[in-house]
Amino acid sequence: MVDKIARQGPGRFQWNQGGWFGGQIGCTAWLLPTGLILLFQKPFIGIIWLTLFAAINGFGCWMWSWRDRLLPFPAIQMLLTACGVGGLIALGALAYLAPDLPLPEITSRDGRIALVAYHGMGIPQLAISLLLLILALMGAASLTERSVRRDRANASIQNSR
Repeated sequence: MVDKIARQGPGRFQWNQGGWFGGQIGCTAWLLPTGLILLFQKPFIGIIWLTLFAAINGFGCWMWSWRDRLLPFPAIQMLLTACGVGGLIALGALAYLAPDLPLPEITSRDGRIALVAYHGMGIPQLAISLLLLILALMGAASLTERSVRRDRANASIQNSR
């Protein structure tokens, strides 16, 4: 297999295997165990959650395979967007298709607690929290990228004098 030469970004974000897959798995890791738990409680919702986990990770792997054509900063923003949209769809499916499912506790068939959501938070609050978290990550990444680009532009101007 031929190693791809990753496209260089003009700012702080560059293609990095550990950073890319660490962020990708970190943003989607909650969908896998919860989807497996839901598979036993509400199979259709569990399938939706596991499909979203696979789709987002598939999209991330596809972007990684195109790293020689994609700039790293827009790619990470697209991945964060996919994680946010996928997460909102997952929570929406849970709220719409299983309004009777007890929250904050989702129990296993033998009555033991298998998942405990953050105390006092329902699905709408979880969705808002997820959305705010994704927007905060995207905003922080944008500020970092913008700052480095500005510093490089200023250094370039200073060197040309």
